[in-house]
Amino acid sequence: MNLGTKRFKYYLNRTLQYTLLSSLVLLEFSCSSKNQELKFELISEVYSTDDGFGYRILNNKKILIQQSSIPAIQGKHPFSTHEDAQKTADLVIEKIFKRKNPIVSVIELKELAIEIPIDTQELK
Repeated sequence: MNLGTKRFKYYLNRTLQYTLLSSLVLLEFSCSSKNQELKFELISEVYSTDDGFGYRILNNKKILIQQSSIPAIQGKHPFSTHEDAQKTADLVIEKIFKRKNPIVSVIELKELAIEIPIDTQELK
């Protein structure tokens, strides 16, 4: 299998994972009783990993999203600062409230000035 095929399969797999995650998050918010108004109590929680930071998005103390690495880049690279993880978590919460897909793109990471590891910066 050549490198192009491996990379394509990796990105396809990653896209499917993010699509499934997004669907589950949106399903969580759409499954409330019709007689009961939706009540969002979304909060973010930044936590330390072995070599950086990650974040969780919680709704009424239930984990909806746990992100231990920077989304949208290849490999498992944790956020290098607490602030980078917090900015990304805030963006995800904003997207959920706007009923948008909570997937974060490389472009959005750059707009937030998130530090991206040097070995992954060729991915645009």
